Amino acid sequence: MSYAGDVKLQIIDSRLTSDEAVSGEKLAYAILHGNTVISENKTYIERISNVYKYNDPESFVRFFVRKMTAGTYAYGISFSEGHHKEAVFSPEFSIGFIRACFIKNGFVSAPDKAAHFEIVFDDEDAMDVCLRSLSEIGHEGKTSTRAGKYLVYMKDAAAISDLLARLGAVKAMLEYENGRIMRSANNMANRGFNCDMANLNKTLNCAQKQIQMLKAFSRMPQFMLLPKELKDMARIRLENPEVSLSDLGQLFNPPLSKSGVSHRLSKLKQAYETALKK
Repeated sequence: MSYAGDVKLQIIDSRLTSDEAVSGEKLAYAILHGNTVISENKTYIERISNVYKYNDPESFVRFFVRKMTAGTYAYGISFSEGHHKEAVFSPEFSIGFIRACFIKNGFVSAPDKAAHFEIVFDDEDAMDVCLRSLSEIGHEGKTSTRAGKYLVYMKDAAAISDLLARLGAVKAMLEYENGRIMRSANNMANRGFNCDMANLNKTLNCAQKQIQMLKAFSRMPQFMLLPKELKDMARIRLENPEVSLSDLGQLFNPPLSKSGVSHRLSKLKQAYETALKK
């Protein structure tokens, strides 16, 4: 089963906690289905049944099963009209509304993927209720359209994690948080590796230019007129083309600091450029 499917199962199995949350779910189911719901997912039908019987047993009319032509079964319930109210926004009501909408038409990316949470709506007014519900619990949803449908989505990983917990998918939230931590650690490691590689490439490119310059300079008569410390610097660099400046300094007796090595190489470069002009 996909991660999003597992999240939905956890939400379906979550406890009904308050009249307000139940009212939010009722309104969502009424908008999404009307007065009759048919699904091959029996647990989904049972969830809706429990919602409607939670504080109003009279709202539940009947539960039925249909055998489909492919040999599978479809489950359904019918409930009477007038047993859902208009949106009365509160944190609990909003959680209930979002919970039902996500079970029916939601998606959340797996923990090892880029953060993405969305709910699809046929109706723009329902999308607006979802946006208001998210705002009521402190989250900002964005909107888009896809193939004539309306989308509410979020891409903030911390907000998605919080929302999963509030919808009742605590286990999935913990898995999501673990994925966030691993993804963050991997990104940091990759950035560090890329930085190290960039520094290494920079060092190698610089060393290669120095080697090319020193090889050319060593064949010029002006090179023999250099002070001994500069000729030694050129020799040691040519003998150790891939060594860093710090390690290069350790090859001298007495050792040179990195800045000392850099200073001598700079003087060699200046002498080479001067020789080229003559």
